[in-house]
Amino acid sequence: MSVQVAPGGTPRHPARWWRRKHWWMEQRGVRLWSGIVLFIYVTAQLNNQMLGLWSLEAMEAWVKVTNLIWRSPPGTIALYGSLMAHTGTSLLTVYARRSLRMKPSEWQQLALGIAIPFLLLIHVMGARYANEVYGIQDSYAYVLISTFVFDNAAGWMNAAGLVAAWLHGCIGVYFWVRLKPWFTRLMADVGLVLATLWPLLALGGFLAAGRSVIPLAQDGEYMCEYYEKLNLPEGDFFAVLADDITVTRWVMNAVLISLIIARVIRSVADR
Repeated sequence: MSVQVAPGGTPRHPARWWRRKHWWMEQRGVRLWSGIVLFIYVTAQLNNQMLGLWSLEAMEAWVKVTNLIWRSPPGTIALYGSLMAHTGTSLLTVYARRSLRMKPSEWQQLALGIAIPFLLLIHVMGARYANEVYGIQDSYAYVLISTFVFDNAAGWMNAAGLVAAWLHGCIGVYFWVRLKPWFTRLMADVGLVLATLWPLLALGGFLAAGRSVIPLAQDGEYMCEYYEKLNLPEGDFFAVLADDITVTRWVMNAVLISLIIARVIRSVADR
């Protein structure tokens, strides 16, 4: 990139930093590869729900495998590093756009991306966050009992969040491969079928597994063993966790509102 020299010998770049071609390509690459990592994670979660069509035991066995990967130090760095990178570059891209005129598919992907963290917040903080901070020994039985026995709304928000993340990822993958020379109409049709079928099977497995834990929750002996394995901390843990979730939700709202305000200010300044 050539650099102009202003009067007095001060270097002056011809474009603002967010419009530089090299920066744009680099942040697109970060967003792409971090998105692929997150898409692999979401696919693993949907596969876990799908196993509910077989049995709760199959779900528990699979979640142990995925936890070995995603809760290991490398898996944790990959997952949460990708989450921060993908979120950060996506928000920065929205801010840096010269115009918000987008195709319907781009608006759909943006809307899904905004909805995902709000839909998955309770599940993420009730499982991984509670495990790391409060020592909860979460399992898939914990997720299902929390959903189908104690808090139906939160459980279905989790299911909706996973479907939203899946669709968001599918749109992103399509945007990535549609201009590749090897991408054919047949591949697009097969991809559409899989993109539709996968979350439907996952929701079916989630519902089937949920129905199987309802009678278990009425078994006193099973629930005593369940709470013993859960390793609940002393005090009103669920009230404390609810407060943590509320604070996090307010922080997320503040970030979103700040982005909107910054985008409006930039639009006015660019006129």
